[in-house]
Amino acid sequence: MLSVAFLMFAKIQGKQAYTVALAAVKYFWQPKAFVWKKDELTSENIYYESTRKENQKQPEPEKKEAKILSLEEIRELAKKLDKEEENDLESG
Repeated sequence: MLSVAFLMFAKIQGKQAYTVALAAVKYFWQPKAFVWKKDELTSENIYYESTRKENQKQPEPEKKEAKILSLEEIRELAKKLDKEEENDLESG
């Protein structure tokens, strides 16, 4: 009878005693997985990283082809860039 009264009315570190008692039972009842003991772990409680990576499809990188310019195209491009640079210097 005294234990029932204790569980109903007592507080342990600000929490009701019955919630602490339930948490203790749950702690001891549930199985524990120790990461450093890998031989005892089962596949039921581990998500394998390799299968996760297989399920994720990696996008293929875009293939960029180099554009081959003739000598004349390079000279025209250089002239355009020089003109733009002169305009920037004059305006700025």
